[in-house]
Amino acid sequence: MSHRRHPQRRMSALSKAAIVSAAVLAGAALMVGCGDEPEVYNVYDYDELIRYVHEDPTGMEFFRTDGLIPDDPYTKPFDEGAVYRDFVDSIDRWYDVFPTPDSVDKDFGAPYGIVDDAEVIVKDLFFVRIRRVYGTDTSYKHQGRLLTRLGYFLRLGSESQRFSGWKLHGFNGGSPGGGTLMEVTKEDGTTFRGDDIGFDEFRYIQYMTVRYQTEDGKWAIRTDTLVRYSRYAYRPLDDIATVPKGQRLVFTSDLVATNSVYQLITADTDSGGTLQVMHGPDNARYVDTVWTPTVNSRVWNVVFVQEFKATDRPGDIWCIPYRSY
Repeated sequence: MSHRRHPQRRMSALSKAAIVSAAVLAGAALMVGCGDEPEVYNVYDYDELIRYVHEDPTGMEFFRTDGLIPDDPYTKPFDEGAVYRDFVDSIDRWYDVFPTPDSVDKDFGAPYGIVDDAEVIVKDLFFVRIRRVYGTDTSYKHQGRLLTRLGYFLRLGSESQRFSGWKLHGFNGGSPGGGTLMEVTKEDGTTFRGDDIGFDEFRYIQYMTVRYQTEDGKWAIRTDTLVRYSRYAYRPLDDIATVPKGQRLVFTSDLVATNSVYQLITADTDSGGTLQVMHGPDNARYVDTVWTPTVNSRVWNVVFVQEFKATDRPGDIWCIPYRSY
């Protein structure tokens, strides 16, 4: 499994306006010839992909922010007697969007064939006010917690359809980056990953039209076939674990080469979103149990994990998806 790292680009209103202007000037031009010519994008795909995240039921479930940081009271393993509560004052969200250029054909093989793809990075910065109560003493501090999630999309419908035909095909809810390994065990004994093990890039064939000069000085056109991969690694939606409603999930967190001191888990239960603290006596393995709700209107669910390091600074935060049935 490989993980490619690429600079992330923020799509500001100014840059979007610049792309609109470029699209108008370019018109319906296609990129033919040298590989260093600028790529031409359909600017409306940016809006439609972001709208999918906000309005499509699948997008809303995978990328929701409500209930991820509840205000349930909790305690910390190194601060005996103190009770904490987190209050989300606000959330800033922004996007990085990478659609297929209009000039590029990508072949994903059966059953999809040649379709457009897009990668959308959704970043949510939670501004959290933390209240600590110890006896009669109450204090507050403020903290920012950044959650980064990624979606891989294929245009499986026509551009005249809702969301311009885009459908979510893969999901990356973030992952522990400090050496934590997490496994989730279902009641039947089968397991699925709560980390990035099993994530991989999507593979496709790209057909590139190249204009070149022959030995006799004439110009000709050929089509090159290239094996390409998505920018980031994902788990296909078809590979996300399915969990019967009302069943128990056991989370085992092995802390390898990390200084994590505790983890907060938020999960939907029959009593609503519930916050639990995971920590262990030897700081090597945390184990906790979550009961999934017996009545659940969501198809796609996420368990939200926040890891905290020494001196109580926030570490990695990520979402573990599963499908209810």
